[in-house]
Amino acid sequence: MRVIVVDDAALVREGVARLLSDHGFEVVAQLDDAEALVDAVETFGPDVVVTDIR
Repeated sequence: MRVIVVDDAALVREGVARLLSDHGFEVVAQLDDAEALVDAVETFGPDVVVTDIR
């Protein structure tokens, strides 16, 4: 499953991406804002986006 992780806190973003990767998910992008997410969804076509809401 292809996943994009979005969080403005680098430590959180990298930790979540690492956990997902360790459990067999393919993390195709790690982003720090929603603006970059729009382009990344078109580019990478993820199955799931994991993001914070604040």
